[in-house]
Amino acid sequence: MPDILLSYAHEDRESVRPIINLLENEGWDVWWDRDIDPGIKWERALEQALMQTKAVFVVWTPNSKNSKWVHKEADIGISKNGFVQVTLGDDSLPEKYAAYQALDLSRWSGRSDISEIASLLRRLSKLVPPSRIDVIRPGYQTNFLSEKLEVGYPGVTGPVAVFPYQHFSVVMNPSRRMAHYVAYNSDGTQYKRDHLFRMRARWVPDPLLSSTLQMDMSLVRKSDYHRGHLISPHTVQWGDEKAASIAARQSFFWTNVSPQRPNVNIGSWFFIEKHERSVAKQYKKISGFSGPVFRVDDPPFRDEVELPEGIIAIKTFLIPQAFWKVIFTINQHNKLMVDCFLVDQNLKPDEATQQLDDYRISLADLEAVTELRFMKELHAAPEIRL
Repeated sequence: MPDILLSYAHEDRESVRPIINLLENEGWDVWWDRDIDPGIKWERALEQALMQTKAVFVVWTPNSKNSKWVHKEADIGISKNGFVQVTLGDDSLPEKYAAYQALDLSRWSGRSDISEIASLLRRLSKLVPPSRIDVIRPGYQTNFLSEKLEVGYPGVTGPVAVFPYQHFSVVMNPSRRMAHYVAYNSDGTQYKRDHLFRMRARWVPDPLLSSTLQMDMSLVRKSDYHRGHLISPHTVQWGDEKAASIAARQSFFWTNVSPQRPNVNIGSWFFIEKHERSVAKQYKKISGFSGPVFRVDDPPFRDEVELPEGIIAIKTFLIPQAFWKVIFTINQHNKLMVDCFLVDQNLKPDEATQQLDDYRISLADLEAVTELRFMKELHAAPEIRL
C-alpha cells in the first residue's frame, strides 16, 4: 500500500523527480505512474493506487492545471482528508483549490534544509507516517563491529526517548530538550568526500518530531556559543552515496546539537572527532557514544524563551558544562578496545591542547560524572592506541 500518490502531468516528469527523491529519502513509499508494470491497464492501476493510498500529493503546473485526471486525483485526496499541493509555476494553481494551502516550489533548489520544506514534511507526517522509516532511519546497530558482539545502549538516569537515524541514534532527554547522548556506527573504509553533501547545510528541526522535543538552535544566534554536533557529519557520512548524504543531512537536525563554546566546537572537541575517524580508518569500523554532561547547577541560557506554541519557558535551556565521548572497536583477535574522553566547556582557549591524554578519562570515572551505566565488557576493554 503506497503512503503517497504523486499526481502530476506527464509532461512535467523530470520536474517532479526532485520531489519524489525528497519524499523517498524521508521514508515515504511514493506511487507514481512509473510504478505501473508493462502490460497493465494504467487507468485500473491508477484507480487501485488511489483507493489504497493515504495521501494525494498534487504538483500544479500549467500542464497539470489543464489535466482532468490531476483534478480528479486532487478531489479524491480532499475526500480522503489527505490532500497536499505544491505549485511549480506562476498562475498554475486552479481557483477551485485556492482555499487549500499550497507551497510554491518554483524556485526550489532541491535542498531539504529550508523551513518551507520542513513545514511541508511535518504536514505530510501528520497525514501519513513514513512506512519505510526503518530503511531511512535504521539507527545505531548494536552488533555493528561483529555479529558475535553486542554493545548495547548505556543506561540513563531520568526521562528518555530514542530517535533512530541513518548510522546513528539520538537518546533524548525530553526535559532538557537535548540528547543524553548519540550512539553511532562508522565504517572508515566507506567514508565519502564532502562533495556528496554540500556543507552549506543549515540546522533544521527533525520534521517528523514535535518541536517540543528539540532545542531551537535559533536561540544560539548572537550568543557566545556555537551549534556543536554531538556526532559529526563527517563521522556518519559513509556507505553508498544515498546513505551517506542522508546521514550527513540528518546530523544537522536539532536533535544532534548542543551549545558549545568556540574553543570546544572548533578546538578540543573537533580534535577528538578527527581522532575517532583516524581510529575508524585504521581499524575499519568503530562505534561510539557522545553527549553532554547534565548537572543540576547548569546555568540557564536566555532565561525566558517564547516557544513556537506561544508558551513562555523559564530556565528550560540549560548549558552543559562538559562533553564526553566513548569510542570502541575490535582488534584482529575480535577483542574490544575503548577510548574515553571528557572536555570541559570552561577551559580557556590557552588551556586547550591537542594532546589526547589531556582529555582521556576512565570509563568508571565517566560513569560517575555522567550518571550513565556502560556494559561491563567496555569496562574490561584496554585502551585504543593508534
